[in-house]
Amino acid sequence: MKSPRHPLTLTFIICMLVAYAIPLHAQEKVSRVSLPGTEIRSLKSTNTGEQYDIYVHPVANADPHARYPVVFILDAQWDFPMITGIYGGLNYDEFVPNVILVGITYSGDNPDYGSLRAMDMTPTALANVPGSGRAPQFLSFIKEELIPFVEAEYNADSAGRTLMGSSYGGLFTVYALLHEPDLFTRYVAPSSAFHWDNGVIFQYEEALGKERSDLPVKLFMTAGEQEGVGMIDPMFKLKKALESRNYPNLKVDATVVQGARHSSVKPESFMRGMRYVFAPDTLQLAPELLAPVAGKYKLDIPEPEEIILTITQEGNQLFAESQWDWGKIELFAESETTFFFEQFNGRIMIERNGDEMINKLKIDLGSVLTAHRIEE
Repeated sequence: MKSPRHPLTLTFIICMLVAYAIPLHAQEKVSRVSLPGTEIRSLKSTNTGEQYDIYVHPVANADPHARYPVVFILDAQWDFPMITGIYGGLNYDEFVPNVILVGITYSGDNPDYGSLRAMDMTPTALANVPGSGRAPQFLSFIKEELIPFVEAEYNADSAGRTLMGSSYGGLFTVYALLHEPDLFTRYVAPSSAFHWDNGVIFQYEEALGKERSDLPVKLFMTAGEQEGVGMIDPMFKLKKALESRNYPNLKVDATVVQGARHSSVKPESFMRGMRYVFAPDTLQLAPELLAPVAGKYKLDIPEPEEIILTITQEGNQLFAESQWDWGKIELFAESETTFFFEQFNGRIMIERNGDEMINKLKIDLGSVLTAHRIEE
């Protein structure tokens, strides 16, 4: 006769299986996601007294003899991973050249980012924000300590630096522009806290306007549509004030990002901002300087291939068409002898001989091709 099955037997088996399963799961190795091609350096500032973590994304496969522009990013603890991804797409699509990304954040296991950034990125001290008003010292840290470190350790170009920051970071970005206007040439400032201390930033703008006759920089600002007039109106007020100075070489743009709030404004803002500040400068050439360029050109390529490039003129604008799947696209003047395509990274270069017709082009699409004028 079989002995009856004890009701605890099944329970015992289940418990044993669970007991063995848990250690097996616990032994599974879990690794953190990291950003490929990046590194972390550390600097102790004598200006602010803070220890900073510096996130760096060097140029991959960099030419050891080349120097690359540097983009400095505030609030790297939040924005460096996002901007690294945005830059990768813009660089792949050839809207932005190879650059070195440098992010600034704070060291330690659990830094109080909110308090620390409120100290470093605000220009004046307010009683209700402890430690605020340290922007002068933070700017000195960037100028006297961080930039020399980056330029000593990496193949960084000392010209054409970019500064980007949002919120308090945007406030500081424009503060840096108005107090050290020659330190950077490109600025991107989404959702900036221009209301700080009753709009003290406008006093700084007025003071700079009395000191300088030119401001050769590019500034791109945004605010989120759903942030309201408290963020939107000061942005346009600052744009209007800067434009009223009639600086010959200032380029400034301000836009409202539709459907965005204070944090969601950032991805589109940094994408559009980087495109704006890195876009080639354009010249408006007189029609008589464009007329000698118009015509048909045959590319110097082996037969039986034949590609004809047709350049036409409409007023003070040139257009290019060919068998390549371009359609009819605009050519923009970078100088009297260099024209570029906005849709992709490409240039057409000419050599002028007075007002004679241009007979030869150089077309740079990554590799340089030549083309000669043919009869219509």
